[in-house]
Amino acid sequence: MKSLTVGLRILRVVEMAEKPVSAQEIIQLLELPRSTVYRLLKTLADQGFIEQTASGFIPGLYLTQTSRNSYEQRLQSVAGRDALSAIAQTLQETVVLTVIRWPHAYALAAVEGPRAVRWSFTAGTRHPLYAGASAKVLLAYLPDDALADYQQMTPFVPVSDHGPQCWDDVQHQILQIRSHGYCMSHGEVDEGVAALALPVHLGRRLVGSVSVVGPEFRFTPNDHVATLQKMVARIEEDLGDN
Repeated sequence: MKSLTVGLRILRVVEMAEKPVSAQEIIQLLELPRSTVYRLLKTLADQGFIEQTASGFIPGLYLTQTSRNSYEQRLQSVAGRDALSAIAQTLQETVVLTVIRWPHAYALAAVEGPRAVRWSFTAGTRHPLYAGASAKVLLAYLPDDALADYQQMTPFVPVSDHGPQCWDDVQHQILQIRSHGYCMSHGEVDEGVAALALPVHLGRRLVGSVSVVGPEFRFTPNDHVATLQKMVARIEEDLGDN
């Protein structure tokens, strides 16, 4: 079990990294014996979870095409356009479905609100996991060891004056998010935009987040928490049935 835990940590480091990771970087980051790291890297590569290149290790074909895509496809099929449109019509604002693609929050799908003045959004947008409600709610519900690895590997660069300015700010907000079960933000990624985000789980597994986003002059996140909680709970029930 200890070897399995260490192997999973190595796998997570490789998947998080924005560039190939060398064996020496993994040894230093995780503070593990050289022999252990090399043995587990070989096992992970042999099984297709990682791939060795001239520059270092990258996620392997099995990991990128099977593990990640299976959950994203399942989430997108359930929380697809109809489910997101229902939320957009009910709350009259833009709705975004976001997932983690290490080391970023990645907008998998979006449905714009029905009002003439609305926040326009394009699927495929990505930003750091510590910036904005849709991202921070994902970061907050990561396992503690994954959270620690992400923080250790990711240099903190403030996105705006309205969001966290350092990792201590993020840690404080994570405690609040876990306590409340949701995240709100104001002008954190886009000036004049407010957002409310909830995590989406399949059983105990975090699979994404649903966020409602609108102009600050009109959209008050705190007024819509109960409604969004009910609609996200319905999405989670449908995920469990599929």
